Amino acid sequence: FLHHIPESSPSYRMPLAGVVLAWQHGHGPAWVEAALPAFLSAGPVLVAFQLGCLLQSPAAGALAAAAAAWPLPFNKTDAGEGIIYKVLVGLVALILAWRAERPTLGRSVLLGLFIGLSLLCRSPLLLLPVLLSACDVWRRRSLPGFQGPTIALCLASFILLTPWVLMNWRISG
Repeated sequence: FLHHIPESSPSYRMPLAGVVLAWQHGHGPAWVEAALPAFLSAGPVLVAFQLGCLLQSPAAGALAAAAAAWPLPFNKTDAGEGIIYKVLVGLVALILAWRAERPTLGRSVLLGLFIGLSLLCRSPLLLLPVLLSACDVWRRRSLPGFQGPTIALCLASFILLTPWVLMNWRISG
């Protein structure tokens, strides 16, 4: 989505990229800089464990955590936006599996917000809310009624992008 935007433009990078880079280089609270390496190392492992437990069993969770922990040593040059994005995508998968059990309004909003957070980092999940909504509508076509969870999923996903889109619109015209 960023092919024709000059690299010098503030629109070139997604909003979370700058935040993570600032935290990595000491432009944030001291506690964030101190906690960032631990979060970037443990985050993917914990998400993989929870996802494995939810989808299969605790043994599958342990296996998934072991696989996620394979490149365990923390490397500051490799850390940052990429690992944050992996954690966010893992959390989206975890919440999506949890929502599949019972797609309530609250679970749909939570899923939409985490998809929105991942979109603030990178854009590959941009069409996921639309595809999930289409799947919901297709599954419920025999059950006419309130489509609140489906609408909430889309709105929550894109509401977090609104300030960034408005900023780009004001800058680029």
